[in-house]
Amino acid sequence: MVGVAVVGVGGFAFSEYWEDRPRPLTEMGGLQLGMDSDEVTFLWGKPIKVDGNTAYYQELFDGYDYIVEYEAGMDENGVMVSRVGAIYTRAASRYSLPFGLSKSSASREDIIEQLGDPDVILKNLDGLGRRLEYHRYNVEFQLEKNRITGWGIKAW
Repeated sequence: MVGVAVVGVGGFAFSEYWEDRPRPLTEMGGLQLGMDSDEVTFLWGKPIKVDGNTAYYQELFDGYDYIVEYEAGMDENGVMVSRVGAIYTRAASRYSLPFGLSKSSASREDIIEQLGDPDVILKNLDGLGRRLEYHRYNVEFQLEKNRITGWGIKAW
């Protein structure tokens, strides 16, 4: 009887851990990675600026600015289309950060504590910023003065 109780409690604890573990992000602001550009226009409207494969949106539904990068892809009929390859925002409020990170605890150390070591750390040329890439979670964070200033999702 004791063995069954221990297995039951252990199974419950593992199930809680499994549900709370970080998972790869595929959606941001209602957009999905791989979504067709026509669907983005339908959901978000026209961008304020387009520069090559990058579209800029200002003060959307949540008051934040977003950047969408497109990649070329094929639809189900073999026709070339632009698909969402990455979505970024400079928003760093506690409501916009993933994985339970908040503006008050959004340092490089907090990110690493939550997600482990990043796959890639890139330094800005001026030395003032860093970008932490987590390919296994489809996410990256931009930091300045050791605080998150922006983040995004990307299909690597």
